[in-house]
Amino acid sequence: MNKLELLQELYGGEPQPVFTCGADFRIVWMNDAAIERFPAVLEGMDLREQFPGISFAGLEDLPEQVPSAVLRSPLGAERLTVQRFLNGGDTLYAAVWSDTAAYALEPGDPRSAEGVRLLDAWIRQGTFRIFNNLDQLAGTLERTVSAAAWDSMERIERSCQQLLRLSCNLGEYYGAPEDGGIPEDVEMGGFLDELLREVDFRLDALDIRLERELRCEGAVCRIDRRRFAAALLNLIDLSAAYAPENGRMKVEAARSEKELCITFRDRHTPAGKLKGGLGCTVSTLREGRSELCLPKVSLGLVDRVARESGGRCLLEGAGAGIKAVITLPLTGQEAPAQVRDEPSYTVRYRGQNRTSLVSILLSDLEE
Repeated sequence: MNKLELLQELYGGEPQPVFTCGADFRIVWMNDAAIERFPAVLEGMDLREQFPGISFAGLEDLPEQVPSAVLRSPLGAERLTVQRFLNGGDTLYAAVWSDTAAYALEPGDPRSAEGVRLLDAWIRQGTFRIFNNLDQLAGTLERTVSAAAWDSMERIERSCQQLLRLSCNLGEYYGAPEDGGIPEDVEMGGFLDELLREVDFRLDALDIRLERELRCEGAVCRIDRRRFAAALLNLIDLSAAYAPENGRMKVEAARSEKELCITFRDRHTPAGKLKGGLGCTVSTLREGRSELCLPKVSLGLVDRVARESGGRCLLEGAGAGIKAVITLPLTGQEAPAQVRDEPSYTVRYRGQNRTSLVSILLSDLEE
C-alpha cells in the first residue's frame, strides 16, 4: 500500500471534506464530500487558493514531533486540521476541512437551516442504527429472564427518543417556513381535546394533572396541525420538567366572534429559568428521571407558530409560574369533518411500534 492509498483509507470515510496535498499544497486527491461541497475544486489546484482566509505560513517548519496543526480563518469559522506525513525527503499533507458556521443556530441566519439539517440527519441516522441493534438484542433477551436487561433496553429506547425529540425541536424551531406542512382549516375543540387526551397518558406516570376547560366548540382556525401540536407539547413539556409530584397545569380555550384564545398556565415553573441563552440546555435529575428541555427554543417555537398562523403569543411570569396566551384568528368557516390524527412523527423499531409526536416530546418524563 502506497502513501496515497493509506491516506485514502484513513480519511475516505470522513463526513467532512478532506483534501490530500503535496508539499506545495497542490491537491492530489479529494474524498467524495470535498467533490460534492466544492464542485469547482479540481485535482492539481492549490489548496491555499480555496481557503484564502487561512494562513499556511510556518506549517513546513513544524518540529518532527508535531505531526499535525489546526489552521483557522481570522473569524474562526473555517478550520483546517492538517496531518503531515514524512517519508525521507518527501512530505504529504491531509487536510480535513470543517466550517463551524455551517452549524450556526441563530434564527434568521441563512446557514442555520443547513446546520440543523446536518444535525438532524446525524441524530436520525445514529438513533435508527441503535433501534435496529435493539431489534436483534430483543430476540436474544426473549430467550432469557432478566429484569435488569429489559430495564436497560427501556433506558436505551428512552434515550433514543430523547435524541429524536431534540432533533424534532431544533427542526421545528430553526427550519424554514417552507419546510413545514400545509396549513388547513382545523376544528380546534376536537383537535385540542384529542391532543390533550394523549398527553394525559404520558403525565399520569408522574402524578401530574393537566386540567382543561375548552369552550371553543365549532371554532375553526387555519393552522399546520403538526407544528401547532409541537408548540403546545413544548409548553407542556417545559412545565412538566419543573412540576413537583402532584403538580398541576391548565389549558383553557375560549372563542369570541373573531378570535380563539388558548391560555396555558402553571404555578411552579420558575420564570427566571426562561431567560437563558438561546439553545441553552437545562438538564436536571429528579428521582432517576433525566429532564431535558430547551426553554427558550420551546417558547420561541410557540411564538413563531402563533405568528405563522396569523396570531400572536404573549408570555409572562405569573407569580410562581408561567402564563402563555395564544390568540388565533377564526376563519369564519364551518367546522370541517372530524379526522382522527395519525401519529405525525414516527420511528420504526422493535415490534414495528409507532411512536407519536406526543411520545417523543414527553419521552424523558416517563417513570
